[in-house]
Amino acid sequence: MNSAWLTLALGVWTAGASGCSNARAPESASQTHPATPAPAPTASIASGKVFQLEIRRTPEERALGLMFRDGLDADKGMLFVFHEPEILSFWMKNMKFPIDMLWLDEQGEIVHIAANVPPCAAVPDKPCPSYRSEKKALYVLELAAGAAERNGLIVGARIILE
Repeated sequence: MNSAWLTLALGVWTAGASGCSNARAPESASQTHPATPAPAPTASIASGKVFQLEIRRTPEERALGLMFRDGLDADKGMLFVFHEPEILSFWMKNMKFPIDMLWLDEQGEIVHIAANVPPCAAVPDKPCPSYRSEKKALYVLELAAGAAERNGLIVGARIILE
């Protein structure tokens, strides 16, 4: 198993110039260089597979998650980032497709998996079921249903977030 440490560059993807008041503007537009786009956040696993991530940090972003979408590509994922490790609970309200949920600790170790979680069926007077970690987690990674099994992801495996 890959024992690489979790690398977090999440939220530090900004590019810019120094704010020096004596800096001179370029003499022509042809001398300007566009800012290099920041790399997209990724999750890498021991097999070498890399998932492109969407990040959800705020309570509003986390509440919306993957709701109302039609699907999730096999090489994509959504990472929910929390402020401190805790027991985290998720549900599948307004989801249209099943997913795998992986709870990760601060080192990127998988501490819990809920595989092939189905969308919540809208039943009057019956709340959607919740899926929660058995241990404290700092992140939850949502992948297309079956991704955990296809990629050999098990509790104790590490995921590198960059």
